Amino acid sequence: MMLFKFYSLIFVTGLYLGLILFAFYAYRAWQRKDLKRAGLLLALLVAQLYIMGGPLRVLPGSGILHERSQMKSLTGHAFRLNPTGKAVHTERSFLGDGTSMEMFVLPEHVAVAWQDPAQHLRSEFPQRGRYRSDWQVERWKATPPRVEEQAFVQFAEHACQSDSNRALFMSLLQEEGNYYSYFYDMHGSGPNANVGNIDFFILSPSRRLMVIINVNT
Repeated sequence: MMLFKFYSLIFVTGLYLGLILFAFYAYRAWQRKDLKRAGLLLALLVAQLYIMGGPLRVLPGSGILHERSQMKSLTGHAFRLNPTGKAVHTERSFLGDGTSMEMFVLPEHVAVAWQDPAQHLRSEFPQRGRYRSDWQVERWKATPPRVEEQAFVQFAEHACQSDSNRALFMSLLQEEGNYYSYFYDMHGSGPNANVGNIDFFILSPSRRLMVIINVNT
């Protein structure tokens, strides 16, 4: 893990040096009236800024924008994540296999909106991002989960890691007034198919709580 962080630091440092070099040589080309070269370098500079601020999220403030965009696609409302301090993660394998369970405080205006959610919030959200484009989606539904969804609930439960987290997870799914949704990916096909990956979400307006679970196998 330390080695990975070291190489990540070198990579990010290289990206920032690249920005400086693109800007410097673009300015030099502009001074020489070489507008074609200056334009090309500026285009590369803008492209690198987009990559650093978008997919890589290494520019200052880009993480905040990503969070707000992600919450907008999940709940219909843009807001920043406010962790409760309760989170459990397993060590991820090289391919990303592992589990996580994180709990966040819902902003008051989001909790109020979801106490009696408009129909479009439940019929249009959550919306899959590009990184989940090949997964299936179950839109927001009122708790408790249906009998036919127990395989997905039990699979998501693997992320709880402790009796207290498991009790909270199950109580949230049984309380009236809460909502749940999930993205999932199946392993296999036909009668032998089973849940292989899941992103599971719970909204509790009364507790102002949002739970985000990920299980990858």
